[in-house]
Amino acid sequence: MKIRTKILICYISAFTVTIILIGYFMFNIITNYIVKNTVNNLIDSLNREIYLAEDNITDPEILLREYADNIALNLSGNNIFVKLYDNKTLISHLENDLDNLNNRSKNNKIDVVVENALNGSKVYKVDRNVLYLALPIKFGNEIIGAVEYIYPLKNELMNINFIKMIFEVFGLVSVIIIFLVSFYISRIITKPIKRLDNAAKNFSDGNFEIIPIITKDEIGNLTRTFNQMAEIISKQIRDIAIEKNKLNSVLSGLSEGVIAFNEKRDSIVFKNQKVDELIGENIQNYIFDIVDKTYKDKRIIEELQVNGKILNIESFLCDGYCIIVIKDVTLDKELIEKQKKFVSNISHELKTPITTIIGFIQILKDGKNMIRMF
Repeated sequence: MKIRTKILICYISAFTVTIILIGYFMFNIITNYIVKNTVNNLIDSLNREIYLAEDNITDPEILLREYADNIALNLSGNNIFVKLYDNKTLISHLENDLDNLNNRSKNNKIDVVVENALNGSKVYKVDRNVLYLALPIKFGNEIIGAVEYIYPLKNELMNINFIKMIFEVFGLVSVIIIFLVSFYISRIITKPIKRLDNAAKNFSDGNFEIIPIITKDEIGNLTRTFNQMAEIISKQIRDIAIEKNKLNSVLSGLSEGVIAFNEKRDSIVFKNQKVDELIGENIQNYIFDIVDKTYKDKRIIEELQVNGKILNIESFLCDGYCIIVIKDVTLDKELIEKQKKFVSNISHELKTPITTIIGFIQILKDGKNMIRMF
């Protein structure tokens, strides 16, 4: 996978996760705010808590039961379902277009919300997109019942769904924008890296082109270091080429033929011109056997007769390479033979007069002795 693709994936993934988390929390916060605001508005508009007057009332609970329907009717409003409870059970309920709201609307059993209201608390909960709000009914400081408002959150749900749609559209647009921005940023980041990659590939072709430094960040420092490395390598290659040319000049000027084989024994690393003069271009018949022997015995010295020439071949190993030095000793051999022949002829020519001289000397010695005897 390319670096550019990785950058795009990382950027988009991180931003998408961030958008989802922020959207989730913001959506919940806004939803809770809308529900709480609806509850507060409902409490304010539906008249807070209910107090019954104490004048001429002997039993407020009896009065609550008798006027429960009228109280529920006065408290009910558009799209609001109202229930009245005494301390025990449901005593009245009025519906307005909510007969089929849910099964709970016709259930006479006291709910947990109502139980908390009978204990003096203002309680609400949201169940199946319906708001249940329970308030206590007080007579003086005494709680004699509770009223429960059941309010479907239709308008609020429309607002919540609209906000949700805004978040979704915003998230989608944000992802598209971050994709375009990430694409552009990744292109800026990877462009000098790609340039470095192409320059590194050109090294194999001997192209040590200097790359322009565009940025002043880590990539710019890397480019600067790369250029320095290219200059050093280029200089070293030039120095090696100069030394190689010098060595080739020296080896080419030798009177001996020099051949160098690689470790695989199948390729000639170096061969000077003298080799062709000594044994010709076809050297396989004379040389490859010597190479095999050299890798086996490390060093050998042999003499071969090639094209009427007597060649002295010395072969040895050096750093894994097989070096063969070929010297034409034909003239040396001829000189040695002439020397031997000359010495032999001189010896033969000098042998007769020397023998004669020795004979005369012996006669002279014997003559003195003979004179003394006579």
